Amino acid sequence: MKAKMRLFLAVLLLLALVLPLNLIADGQAEVKKIGTIKYWHGYPEFDPVWKDMSAQDFMAENPGVKVEISSFPLREFERKLAVALPAGTGPDLYYFDLSFNVKFIEAGLVANPPANVEAFIKKGFAKPYQDLATYKGKLWGLPYGGELKVAYWNTDMYAEAGLDHAPANWDELVDFGRKTTKYDASGNVTRSGVSLRLSGGGSGIAEKFWMWMIPAGGTIAEAGKEAGKYHSAYDNDAGRNTLKLYIDFLYKYKVDSFKIKHDAEALALKQTAYFQRESWVIGYMKEHAPNVKYDVAQLPVGTRVGGPVMGTNINVYSKSKMQDLAWEFAVYLENEKYLKAVINDVGWLTSRSDISYEDVFQKEPRLRPAMTMPEGFHGESYPLTTATDEIYTKLAEKMVIAFQDASLVDNPAGIAKIISEAAKQTDEILKEAGAYGK
Repeated sequence: MKAKMRLFLAVLLLLALVLPLNLIADGQAEVKKIGTIKYWHGYPEFDPVWKDMSAQDFMAENPGVKVEISSFPLREFERKLAVALPAGTGPDLYYFDLSFNVKFIEAGLVANPPANVEAFIKKGFAKPYQDLATYKGKLWGLPYGGELKVAYWNTDMYAEAGLDHAPANWDELVDFGRKTTKYDASGNVTRSGVSLRLSGGGSGIAEKFWMWMIPAGGTIAEAGKEAGKYHSAYDNDAGRNTLKLYIDFLYKYKVDSFKIKHDAEALALKQTAYFQRESWVIGYMKEHAPNVKYDVAQLPVGTRVGGPVMGTNINVYSKSKMQDLAWEFAVYLENEKYLKAVINDVGWLTSRSDISYEDVFQKEPRLRPAMTMPEGFHGESYPLTTATDEIYTKLAEKMVIAFQDASLVDNPAGIAKIISEAAKQTDEILKEAGAYGK
């Protein structure tokens, strides 16, 4: 009897020790779901999904958590990050492209995903998008946005010219561009057959030039033999032929002009028959020009099938005191419901590959080309160096001047000189950043 009593007392003592530990553990788990997380991004069009849907649902499921989402115009957002992260005042998480995030990674300002998030990435995303979140062999963010560049063509204008498909190659591009351009009595372009990015601030001009250069067989900066090192890769036929195409379109064939509208605005106003951009244009057209008839195709082939492969990631600030909760919310944004709302309602595409998008394509078939990688596709992404923005910005400055030079028509030596000088500049920038390598 005494033995049983001693056993009973021992069990009571054990329970007395274990229960407080369980309560403490439960309390710690509860603490993780209490607090405020701040999320910054430079795409205000995402707010109806991220701010008004995802954040509200997350807070409803986690009553102790407050999610504050702040959106800014993209360039302002980049400037705010550049100041806030080094100063220790950054958000808990933010949305950024890996190539422009390298400087923050190198400064120790970005957190690596925890094991459970890394497992989610490995399972749910195709390798090209994992690569676009990887630097020096480590993951630095959760892939989210991802797509291919595509071509937009006005089907009525093409039909009027007796054409029934988008240009499949550069020869058709020139031919179709000439057939769909309209002029006034003085020979001025009133409707472009091909709309090019000719002006504007920042590196975007070079990025759009790059969009043409990759199918031509080149790229702005390619990886060297040593990891993390790059060199220019367009002082060649690809670079020269791309600039020649721009000059021919402007001055030889006169299928575009500085004096008319460009880009998505031109498509919406029926002032161009063709241009190339990201998938957001589909959402733009739905809002601004729902009655314009157009279709979407993959980029025309130059010497190869190819184009930029873009991916943007959700990143967590290494100085955040709410990292666990920040990663939890980042994964929450990958819920299929929210991803498809971004695609359907915002027009941007997402990169998660372990779910089906057939219902999205049935609703908007024009999205398929931007989410389908063609056979034999050669993709290029931004070089992963702190010099990337300067490289593209300085190249853009040179190209803006070149585009205005009509003397480059049938002037291969003049074109070669401009391309050679630009490529040397790219290499010099890389050398100054310690990122040059053959």
